[in-house]
Amino acid sequence: MNPIRANAAECRGLEVMLAELESARLVVVLVPCRRFVNEGGCIRVAAEKNCTWYRRFCAEYPSGRRRASSSFDTRIRRRDTLRLLARLVDGAASSSKYAEHLLQIARRMAGSAGLAA
Repeated sequence: MNPIRANAAECRGLEVMLAELESARLVVVLVPCRRFVNEGGCIRVAAEKNCTWYRRFCAEYPSGRRRASSSFDTRIRRRDTLRLLARLVDGAASSSKYAEHLLQIARRMAGSAGLAA
């Protein structure tokens, strides 16, 4: 696979993506259950969510492992995505299999936000 570099317009979109991913993250809290099921019963509720583009990106790469519950699982790891975004923003080449997909998202974001000047 040939290494991929971001152009100027893509870099602006990647900078926005990097800032969004660093500032937003999934936060789950326990709250008391509304209906009485058991003493002290709680349910998990998302207090904050990951940014929309990151949730869609993760959904594109589901994990192949089997889980006892039907919980969503992905091959994407946040720290690896942050590292890849920072690398592309710095102008470095990347041969990651996710780089092209991230650049497509960056182009969309740059175009929709008017950053492609």
